[in-house]
Parts: sequence; C-alpha cells; structure tokens
Amino acid sequence: MLHFSRHWLHFAHQEVIRPNWVLFYQSIHRCRDVDEFLALLWQCIQQQHDGLFLYDAKEAAAAAAAAASGSSSSSINVQLHGLIQEMHETCTSMASRAEFRFAAVAEQQLRGPDDQEAASEAIGGSSSSSMIVVEEQRQAFRRQMLQLLQLLDSKQSEVRAAAAAAAQAASSSSSRSRMQLDHCLAIRSLRLRLDFNDFYEHQRQMSSVSAQQQTPDRAGTRFPSLLLQQQLAAACNNSSSSTSNPYMPDKRADALGSMSQRSSDEAVHAASGGPVFMTKLQQQLLLQQQQQQQQQQFAEELTRPPTACEASGPPSPLPLGQRAGAASAQ
Repeated sequence: MLHFSRHWLHFAHQEVIRPNWVLFYQSIHRCRDVDEFLALLWQCIQQQHDGLFLYDAKEAAAAAAAAASGSSSSSINVQLHGLIQEMHETCTSMASRAEFRFAAVAEQQLRGPDDQEAASEAIGGSSSSSMIVVEEQRQAFRRQMLQLLQLLDSKQSEVRAAAAAAAQAASSSSSRSRMQLDHCLAIRSLRLRLDFNDFYEHQRQMSSVSAQQQTPDRAGTRFPSLLLQQQLAAACNNSSSSTSNPYMPDKRADALGSMSQRSSDEAVHAASGGPVFMTKLQQQLLLQQQQQQQQQQFAEELTRPPTACEASGPPSPLPLGQRAGAASAQ
C-alpha cells in the first residue's frame, strides 16, 4: 500500500501537475484581462484533470459529452476511477487502524504498572480480531492491485491501437499519432512504476549496472596506453622513412578523443536499456561517473613514462642533405 501511494503520488506530481503548472505560469504574461486569465486557469485545471484520469483529448471530449447527457459509460477509465477510489479507501482504513494501534501502545507506556496489566489484556483480546481484519484488507488490496494492472494493460493496448490507426490515416494526423504515443508511454511508465515486482526488478538491474561502472577492470584502462604506444611508434617510423611529410602527425589527441567518444557511446548504450522512469538525479550521477572515468584515463596517459620515439623528440624538418651539412658545420 505504501508503494502504491508513493508512486501514484509521484505520477500525479511529476507527470501531471508540475508540467501543467509550469505551462500555466509561463503563459500568464500573455493574458490581457481577467477573463483570459480565468480561461487559462480553467484550461490548466482541465488538463490536470484529464492527466490524472488518464484521458487524452478525444477521451476527455467523450467523457464531457457523457457527463452532460447524464449517461453512465462503461469505458476503461470509469473502471479505473472506481478502482483507484476503492484502493484509496482501503489505504485510508489501514492507516487509521495503524494510527489507533500506535496510539494505544503509546498510552499503555504512559500508564502505571497496575493499569498496564488491564490495558494489555484488553489489547491482547482485540489483537486477534484486528489481525484478521488487517489480513482481509491486505488480500483485498492485492486483488485490487492486480485488477488495476490488468486495466492499465488494456488501456495501453487501446491507446496503442488508436495511435496505429492515426498513423495509417492521412499525413495531417501525424501530430495526433504522436500525442497517442506519448499517452501510451505515460500509461506504460505508470504501470511499471505501480507494479511492485517490476519496479524493484528494474532497480536491481540499474544498481548492478552502476556497480559495474564504478569498479571497472584495471586491465581495460591500461590497454589504451599500449595501443597508443604502438600507434605512436608506427607513426614515428613512417615519418623518419618518408621525406615528403617530415612532420610527425599528433595522433595521441585523436586517439584520446576517439577513446573518450567510444566510452561515452558505450555508457549511453548501456543506459538506454534501463527503465523509462529514470530520474534526473540518476542521469546526473551516470554522467558524473562517465566524466570521472574519462579523466582517470586521461591522467594515466599523461603520467605514463614516454616511449623511445617520444623521448627522441620530433624529427628535423630539414631534408637529408641540408641536415648533413648543418651537422658538419657544427
């Protein structure tokens, strides 16, 4: 119940209320009078209502028409609303019962030794019946959660079919298809977040990936140094034997740039397999880990001893004949 309440609150705040409130706040300066401001405020409230009830624009219009006509629709949204209301009542009842139990225990601790015996007997007599009620409510909440996940799956399939139908229609409905796909992704994210098992399975996978990134293999970090030594030695031999291009190209910076680009691409590819509900804080931590790995690799390249080719310095830019004449003049 705590998992459901916490993650439903996260969905309501981060996915619905906060984005709509930011859009409302950014659009206030365009209002010229009170009527336009009230219209903008009503639009913001309506968008929050539709987002919390998992409506898109078409479903919101159909729900408004059904409410105006007084008809009771049997759509998935109506079932979702009723089920979420039942789950909210179950959570409230369990919280009230837990609050009563904690208050009784606290009151028992404040009493004297004589009063504690009578109070403990009364609490012990009611504890068995209380545990039975708690177990019944727990089983009822579990059935409600399974039904909610099934309804979210049905809702996701319904929205996905609507998006496919909009994509097969005229090209003017491409924006409609994108809206349906965004709506489908929001429902999928909510379904993964509310499912206790799927959510913590994704958390376990993410923690294992971050642990592998925090403890990289030391042989893997030393390998680029050996590779760069071979490339620099080959470049030095080619420059000494060729007279058309006497300057040795600096391939060290290029190799370091390509190496850091490969590491960043691999990190992004590894992160792309994570869940869709990765937070901004987790993304920032992943970016900091990538930067630390790149800085560590660059520091190892700077502190390693120079090769024989690097110690001899760059070749002379003079041709062979002029080089020999300069040596004899000295």
